[in-house]
Amino acid sequence: MKHLIFVLSILTLGLTGCAGTPVGGRDYHTNQVRSVGTVQEGVVLAIRPVVIHEAPGAFGGSNYLGSTIGAAVGGLLAAQVTNGNARYVAGTIGAALGGVAGSYAGSYAAKQGGVELDIRLATGERIIATQGADELFQVGQRVRVTQMGGAYRVTA
Repeated sequence: MKHLIFVLSILTLGLTGCAGTPVGGRDYHTNQVRSVGTVQEGVVLAIRPVVIHEAPGAFGGSNYLGSTIGAAVGGLLAAQVTNGNARYVAGTIGAALGGVAGSYAGSYAAKQGGVELDIRLATGERIIATQGADELFQVGQRVRVTQMGGAYRVTA
């Protein structure tokens, strides 16, 4: 029972690490703080809901973490069920199934709701901005488009 509680605790902590990086209009990374940017005014022409997936990073991004944790948990749990040589077979099968389940869990945890905004800037230029859905927008609404080092943010 102690092993089961320990394994479930590790799984919970690991899946927390799979959560996607915030990408809303109010989210800044530490390397973007104390930077100078530009601001333009615009009007929202169209809004489309999108799903934002975590970009794969080193070793496949969050899927790597989910797969690793799932394999470890699956292997440990399966090995507890049997004795003798069957324990190794069960542990191997449990690790494989846990790795697949962990990969799916990591992918699901890293998804975020977002919006694609079609905006006409005051200069007449038309742009598309995609970001997390942390703010509600309406067609015809005046917005601020901020650019800082290649990253754009749209705020009301």
